[in-house]
Amino acid sequence: MKTANFILIAVAVACITTGCILMLPEKDVRNTVGGRYAPAPGPGAFDTRRVRAAPIPCVVGYLLMIPAILYHKSGK
Repeated sequence: MKTANFILIAVAVACITTGCILMLPEKDVRNTVGGRYAPAPGPGAFDTRRVRAAPIPCVVGYLLMIPAILYHKSGK
């Protein structure tokens, strides 16, 4: 693989990581059981950031990963 492949893969991984971080739930003190965080759906489970904005960078990252892996510069 060439340097261009690694750059494209790094950009794709950054996009996927950004999308996954945006999907993380916020810790809500109302969702605790015995002092531990309980992953029950809270009031922000279906907010715009987690449902609409976060999947976009994930999908872009996965779509970028395909040409990043398959890219081959022809020529000598």
